[in-house]
Amino acid sequence: MQIPWEDLLTGYGKDLINIHPSFLASFMGAKPCRQACDRGVKNIGATAHVAAGKPDEGPVIDQAVAASRTRIKSIR
Repeated sequence: MQIPWEDLLTGYGKDLINIHPSFLASFMGAKPCRQACDRGVKNIGATAHVAAGKPDEGPVIDQAVAASRTRIKSIR
């Protein structure tokens, strides 16, 4: 989902935390699950980070990983 990033930073600034549905900085952008699927990764995860000037940038707070039990071959 694309969001009005600058508007969020103006409203919340350094108090904004983003939960990104992949590992940063490996899979940045709006379609991280597709990128991971295209690369054939065997693990899935998420990253929590402090929001910065651009989406998917800023200090990482934590990352979590889970092994995928099923091989996803395509994402629509």
